[in-house]
Amino acid sequence: SASTLPQRSVLNGRSGSTRAWAGVGAKLEIFGAHFLAGDDIRLGGRPLKVLSVEDGRIVAEIVPGVATAPPAVFRGGVQATVARSPFEVVATPTVGAFSPQAGPVGTKVTLGGAGFAPDAVFLYGATALMPVSRNGETSVDVVIPAGATSQRFVVRTKGGEAVTATPFQVQIYSTMTGIAPTSGPVGTRVAIRGKDFNPTDAFTLNGLSLAIVERQADCYVVTIPPGATSGTIGWESYG
Repeated sequence: SASTLPQRSVLNGRSGSTRAWAGVGAKLEIFGAHFLAGDDIRLGGRPLKVLSVEDGRIVAEIVPGVATAPPAVFRGGVQATVARSPFEVVATPTVGAFSPQAGPVGTKVTLGGAGFAPDAVFLYGATALMPVSRNGETSVDVVIPAGATSQRFVVRTKGGEAVTATPFQVQIYSTMTGIAPTSGPVGTRVAIRGKDFNPTDAFTLNGLSLAIVERQADCYVVTIPPGATSGTIGWESYG
């Protein structure tokens, strides 16, 4: 006699689960009766990869290319029975390049990828981000939040989770709080005090580059070079 399918589906071995969706690669368990070796499961006419068949259970893997549809049992190429409810196949998100790759807090960043479903959650590390604009399921604009440090972006949907290969580099611009001494001949060593110094900082005097001879967390020491004239010391932080 033809087998019958209950409405319940169990995914990933979680007996009793009522979740009726999963992504490609997930295991779908169909419970019923009178299943036979050689029976196969299809969604929308497309066969799944059958992993095991027992009298009351078939375990199959969701393969690429199948779409949301009620699971159906086929025997000898003929549909034997079909579930009453559809099983939703959800796309696993992917995330690729983002631009720009570095900047200060407040920078707007464009994430590219695929499978950014309407229910997608976007995170920066563990911090949830509110998209400022979206381009379908392939692109989204987010803003680096206050207090952020360098983290990877995460895209999370029902179909799974994707993480960027590299983190966005948060740039905290350095500030100068004072110099000592404030005058002297060529060759004078000048201590420049401040905070948030970074390895890319560069110092100048009237446009003339000042060599850094010592680095500390809150102080850089430079020397006044030949040809220097009196003026204001300037500096660059992250360009």
